[in-house]
Amino acid sequence: MTGGRELVVAPAPPGLGARRLCEIAERYQQTPRRALPPACLPALARVVGSSDFLARVLRRHAHWVEHLAGDPPDPPSDAPIDPDWTSIRIAKYQGLLRIAARDLSGRPFEASLAELSELADRCLRAGWRRSATECGVADEPALLALGKLGGAELNFSSDVDVLVLYHARDTREDLAKNELVARLVQNFKRNLEVPSEDGFGYRVDLDLRPEGRSGTLANSVDAARGYYETFGAEWERQALIRLRHIAGPSDVAQKFQRAIEPFVFRRGIDPRAIQKVREMELRIEQDGGRGNHDLGRDLKE
Repeated sequence: MTGGRELVVAPAPPGLGARRLCEIAERYQQTPRRALPPACLPALARVVGSSDFLARVLRRHAHWVEHLAGDPPDPPSDAPIDPDWTSIRIAKYQGLLRIAARDLSGRPFEASLAELSELADRCLRAGWRRSATECGVADEPALLALGKLGGAELNFSSDVDVLVLYHARDTREDLAKNELVARLVQNFKRNLEVPSEDGFGYRVDLDLRPEGRSGTLANSVDAARGYYETFGAEWERQALIRLRHIAGPSDVAQKFQRAIEPFVFRRGIDPRAIQKVREMELRIEQDGGRGNHDLGRDLKE
């Protein structure tokens, strides 16, 4: 990890990949297994030679090489993940191993984004259930994705942009629920981001919520709708196009999506809105060109 980011696709220095492969084989033999399974060798060699980070993961968990059987290996399982923080981290890194190996087999780039997004969905669902249990929240709120995750375009180093919504019948119920749901969100974010020997879950970004960093961590459907109808900016209109339900009650998500549809998908397009989109694009291009960043390697910079 560097600067809090996993350099999953950073290549191993020359010669180091071969040494790491030997180390992994030795560690594997120290377990109840014997020699490395032949079915794992094609993908294992490519992963170790192409990713210093994943080579270190395999050195620490040598028996995980069995997830690389096949050329290419199977995609990550679609089975629900146990709602346990350690299980979530393990599922994530085992999934990353499979996805990286499948990428290195030469498959289409779009398939990688879809599998990374599906893996994140499964991890977040498990984390959401765990947080609800730990915080004593029986009426689980809805967790929705925005950004790259919302568009099923997650990459290896992406954080996850989420929005949290719940149903409240009136202002009194809203106030009571908001505090409880905020504790759930804080617990969810903290436990997914905390580092451990198995790595961490995901960096959770809540800044796309109503009022951004100054806003409450969660909103009732009515409060969120009122914000967008009154104060919603052009960039928020575009961000909500990618809104996607991940966990919690789907009826809450559907109610919100129906409520904001007139805001997101207007019947007519103001020419000024098109100009604002162009201005945002220019600002992104200008900001991206500042400094000494290698944009060919890290578009998030």
